[in-house]
Amino acid sequence: MTESAPVAGWYEDPLSPSAVRWWNGRGWTEHTQAPAAAVSAPSPGRPSFRESTPAAAAPAATASPQGRNEYVPMRGHADGHDRTSTAAPAARDWLRPTHWSTPGVWAMSFTPWFSVAIAFVLGVLVAVGARWYVLLAAVLLIPLLWIAFAVRDRRRLLELGYDKRPSWAWVLLSPLAYLIARGARVHRVSGRGWAPLWVLLANIALVAGADFGVSMVVQAAVLPQQIHSLESTIASDYATHGVAAKVTCPTSGVSLEPGASFQCTAADPIGRTESIAVRVSAAGRVSYAPATATPGF
Repeated sequence: MTESAPVAGWYEDPLSPSAVRWWNGRGWTEHTQAPAAAVSAPSPGRPSFRESTPAAAAPAATASPQGRNEYVPMRGHADGHDRTSTAAPAARDWLRPTHWSTPGVWAMSFTPWFSVAIAFVLGVLVAVGARWYVLLAAVLLIPLLWIAFAVRDRRRLLELGYDKRPSWAWVLLSPLAYLIARGARVHRVSGRGWAPLWVLLANIALVAGADFGVSMVVQAAVLPQQIHSLESTIASDYATHGVAAKVTCPTSGVSLEPGASFQCTAADPIGRTESIAVRVSAAGRVSYAPATATPGF
């Protein structure tokens, strides 16, 4: 015979047996109190719990041999028999929280993409010359979003019946730290709850891969223009010394990233050539000088 869902009422707290918690018919709420308070006689027309708690009558209780009231959350069990060693443990397991998914935790799983969007906005603000306090607000928006997602997630976990939840302060380290702490807490109770962490790791990998791919595409598109500009600069320098030289630099296998170095070739109209050493400093400054001195150049 299949047992029906428990009705709303005060039941033994599955996470703290020394107290009772209000079950609203669908899930645990944040309302708890001592067992004695839950079974006090209600006044006519009013529930037996505080006015701030859900407005539903407290369930009947059966007294155990030890004199402690026991709350059996399954219909048909309030028959006056002792359930201390049989029905109560089974009911406690049945009512243990199993849901773990919240909007806040999924939003946190996609924070790498939020960070990309805010970084883009920050770049635009820098390009248009925004004031320092606007830039600071854009930078602070990222951790503020993390905190908002964590607070919303903790509130929803409490509604689902999780008394022990991770502190929102974990998110100040990173969303990864919060989701690890959250997964440990939730998994201990429900046996589930690691999925948001795996989604976050997947999104971190996707963002890192997208960043690398974009940088490679941009470099492939911009590098030829940068090399051509360098060739023109070196040729102009030769012209100031009375030499009409054509400068050629390699366009493949080279980089203008800090620390890079390569060689270009200068040729005059009569066929003389000279090698030019090009170096990029750690600060990104490009310098060049003849690598081999050619008479007449």
